[in-house]
Amino acid sequence: MNKELKVAVIGLGQGWHHAKAYQKVEGIVLVRLCDVNTDRLYRAMREFSVPDGTTDLSEIVQDPTIDLVSICTPNHLHYEHALPLLQSGKHVLIEKPMTTRLDQALELVDLAYKKGCLISVGMVLRFVPSFYRLVAWLRQERLGRIFYIEGRYLHDVKDIRLLLPSHQWWREAEMLFAGGVHPLDLMMWAMGDINEVYALANHTGNLPELRVPDQIVMLAKFRHGAIGKVWTNVGINGGTGNTLTVAGQKGTVHADPSGWEVYLSDDIFQPPYGKAGYWRIPFQTDGSPLDALIQDVCWAIREGRQPLITGTDGARCVAVLEAGVRSYQTGEPQKVPSV
Repeated sequence: MNKELKVAVIGLGQGWHHAKAYQKVEGIVLVRLCDVNTDRLYRAMREFSVPDGTTDLSEIVQDPTIDLVSICTPNHLHYEHALPLLQSGKHVLIEKPMTTRLDQALELVDLAYKKGCLISVGMVLRFVPSFYRLVAWLRQERLGRIFYIEGRYLHDVKDIRLLLPSHQWWREAEMLFAGGVHPLDLMMWAMGDINEVYALANHTGNLPELRVPDQIVMLAKFRHGAIGKVWTNVGINGGTGNTLTVAGQKGTVHADPSGWEVYLSDDIFQPPYGKAGYWRIPFQTDGSPLDALIQDVCWAIREGRQPLITGTDGARCVAVLEAGVRSYQTGEPQKVPSV
């Protein structure tokens, strides 16, 4: 019989979606919700029929019956909230980014190991079929040696404005951490470690509310020699979502969540389709990637294994993101420490 897991969620912005996802997993009992906004807290308690709610994280930390906690609070608070939860022996699922400083991420990874706890991070693009199947293709060397990979995170300015009233902290949040982490994780999952980055950033002028650049372009040098690029833009008019482009000796793939545009030099796909001989391969997205992430974390705890996305994966991304921000701030390339 599967072990029943008792779960809490803190931060009921994005955490609202976590709470909903947990209730779809068999054997999961959502026992407590936490948010400093009491209106939001009580609304979520009613919506998910959770009898216990609190504005005080320490009540969750001190509850020995809780097995797993989703941390969905603002980015800069992830470390502060994860630390006491891990110290109390709880597993944690931390929304992306894992932390906003590498030393904090490494401390959490070390603490989880000592406590026998699991950390996972909400980098959900790994659970999008068109992306995880592309990574599998690359590992099978279907495109040969890869020499270039590019990921994009584009979030229309109108959508960001809708978020700002409930996400005031975004005005100060580094957008490379807030959005660029998604394509970066995909790229590193596919290609391995990055040795060096060089980033440029500016303000589009479309989001004067932000006190940080809303556009960042970061070039990356992978350990095995490939070049990468992450384009993050939350001030763009038109165009949203995440894409991944990979160029190798045997072909090129442009991927988004709905499918691939593929060109292969060995002409497996005949006759050619569309511009420059690319074929369109649609992908069916079955369910929510967040649902899949949460199910994976719950089953990893039950089975005593690591989840698909580990704390070390989260820390590796933080190392690159931190170097990227330092690069655009100094105007100089930055080495990325090994994790």
